[in-house]
Amino acid sequence: LQIIENLTKKRMKGLKPATAEEAFQAKKQVALKKIERDFADEAIRGNFEKFAKDARKLAAEFSPEELAMYILSLTVQDPDSLPEVEIAREKPL
Repeated sequence: LQIIENLTKKRMKGLKPATAEEAFQAKKQVALKKIERDFADEAIRGNFEKFAKDARKLAAEFSPEELAMYILSLTVQDPDSLPEVEIAREKPL
């Protein structure tokens, strides 16, 4: 880092960590991209037929929006459901 600062003659500022909301939004975007990528993969789509009967049953019982929300809730960890973690400020022995 110091070498870069010397070469550019500029002080490098540290990035502030993402907020919990920013991290959650980023995780959702990653999950959505993965789902889109998986749907484009014919090998993965080939396995869908195994679940056709159950999928039709779920589709009759729930709306597409409810099913999509459930899939996303399984894919993305909600920060509100995670336990609070406190990091000690002291150095380890």
